Formats: sequence, C-alpha cells, structure tokens
Amino acid sequence: MGRLVAVGLLGIALALLGERLLALRNRLKASREVESVDLPHCHLIKGIEAGSEDIDILPNGLAFFSVVSVFFLPQIQQRRYKGI
Repeated sequence: MGRLVAVGLLGIALALLGERLLALRNRLKASREVESVDLPHCHLIKGIEAGSEDIDILPNGLAFFSVVSVFFLPQIQQRRYKGI
C-alpha cells in the first residue's frame, strides 16, 4: 500500500513539473513557428543566392550588395552551392 502511495505521489509530482515546463515553454514562445512575409516588390536576382547578407539602396536606385564568395567557403558548404 505504501508503495502505491509513493508511486501516486511521484506521478503527481512529475505531472506538476511537466505542466510548469510547458507553461514556461509557452511563455518563452519556444515552440512557435515563424510566419513568412511576402513583400510586394521583392524579386530574386540571379547569382546572389549564396549568401547575400546586406543590401543598401541609394536614393537614386543604385544598390550595393554584400555577398559571400562561394570559393572561400569550406568544402562541405560548397557542396550546397554547386549550381552556382
């Protein structure tokens, strides 16, 4: 009988601990999905798929891209961009 009570109390304690962990996870928004945003005037530009990090557009329409060169990446990452 004592063993049954101990197992029951252990189960209740684990359920309370699990509930608190789920509440913390929800509060930190750890399990949310990031929604994609469709911007109306964005176009894919060929040749900068391999790591364009920053685009600066001047008032006259000229744009500066900072792009990572594929040739300086390690061999494992180069396999991802073999189409370029």
